[in-house]
Amino acid sequence: MRFNLKNSTCEITMGEHLVLIDRRDLLLFASHSWYPAANVTNHYLRTSIAKDGKRTTVDFHILLMKPGAETEVDHVNGNGLDNRRINLRVVSHLMNCNNSRQRRGTSSKYRGVCLINDGRAWTATVTFNNQNKYLGCWPTELEAALAYNDFIIANNLPKILNPV
Repeated sequence: MRFNLKNSTCEITMGEHLVLIDRRDLLLFASHSWYPAANVTNHYLRTSIAKDGKRTTVDFHILLMKPGAETEVDHVNGNGLDNRRINLRVVSHLMNCNNSRQRRGTSSKYRGVCLINDGRAWTATVTFNNQNKYLGCWPTELEAALAYNDFIIANNLPKILNPV
């Protein structure tokens, strides 16, 4: 493990992983034995603690932000090892899902865009309030991605825009 203090940020190298925390949170970091743990799409800084007489795992961002029962901690930039307070926010589960990374194995590199089965056109769909909104069909993947972005902007939805 290697530490590098830069202004108010502490960079911690753990094997091949770079962990970022605020300097003011070094005491929390030093009080536990942390490790980078992988989940389906990301890595998170995790430790094991005693709770109610049993050992349980907990993530650094959870101990730091202390979300309520109906809320979660979102890593704004999508990097689960970036635990600087400026990158963390307490949000609803829906908002956290909206800021998730795109899953692997999809037909498009863009969020909300899908190739129609015959391979001739691309559709755009936005999911919000637990409902799917079909936006239409376009001849190119890029046009469908732009339509997705336009809908998100026009309706002021808390979603990630496609990088087009």
